[in-house]
Amino acid sequence: ALNELTSTLAPFLAQNPEYKKALEVVQIPERIIQFRVLWEDDEGNVHVNRGFRVQ
Repeated sequence: ALNELTSTLAPFLAQNPEYKKALEVVQIPERIIQFRVLWEDDEGNVHVNRGFRVQ
């Protein structure tokens, strides 16, 4: 997502360098939520994975 944002804004930032600092600010997430995902495979074994939501 960061690459898409940067490449999309590149022409604008080239013409308006005063906004480069704003790009640095918005690329740092305000909140990262981490959670466990428990699941069971076909053989009945329980697995634990981690999920992330970045806002």
